[in-house]
Amino acid sequence: MKPVKLTIFSIIFILCTSLTSKANAAKTNIEIGVNCSTLRNEDSKSEPGLCFGIHKDFYPIRSFNGYFGFGLNYARREIFLENITWPSNFFIQDSDIVYGNMKINIQHLNLPIKVGYHLFKSKTFSINVYSSYMLNIPFINDNSHKRKREIQLSHEERRTFDFDYTHADETSADIFFSAQVGFMVLFHKFGFGCRYEKAQGETDCSSSLVIRDEMDSIQMLFHIYF
Repeated sequence: MKPVKLTIFSIIFILCTSLTSKANAAKTNIEIGVNCSTLRNEDSKSEPGLCFGIHKDFYPIRSFNGYFGFGLNYARREIFLENITWPSNFFIQDSDIVYGNMKINIQHLNLPIKVGYHLFKSKTFSINVYSSYMLNIPFINDNSHKRKREIQLSHEERRTFDFDYTHADETSADIFFSAQVGFMVLFHKFGFGCRYEKAQGETDCSSSLVIRDEMDSIQMLFHIYF
């Protein structure tokens, strides 16, 4: 991402979240739940990871059931790659085959901009749908790999074998945008919701192997409004 675009996005976020409103025109929402992520182009498995956040929803027209909001989220994305191959050392031409598994662990801070609408709303019960566009900022990119076995190659085979992944030279996860769509069922101040997130760009998914892909996820969340 270009520094100018990131700076503009950050300024807009800070200004909007600092807005003051009348008591009935804005609501704060705390959410906590489970995040399940996968790689879009790789054969990966998801492992549950914690996610939580805080949001501020604004209702510009009280008689209208639409709203917009801003927030700050944390998401831990854990992804498992099974039975993959990589070189036994950094130089492919001098390597043998390593078979094993890898667990990817990337933790993000997220800045979403949300627009939603209450399909049904009463004093005690409501159903709403929303979509959001979000900036994902990684601050931890860690992984662990487990070797299952190693197979030696001949000199000729070392020049022709196609490894699934190769060693990375100190890569780090990139900042990327993602789009979300979700729903919430609320009873009084408590609710349950689900949302789907689709990445709008690739990121480095491993700090030890070259794995670049889009990370999509589904999140199940419990909400409290006050």
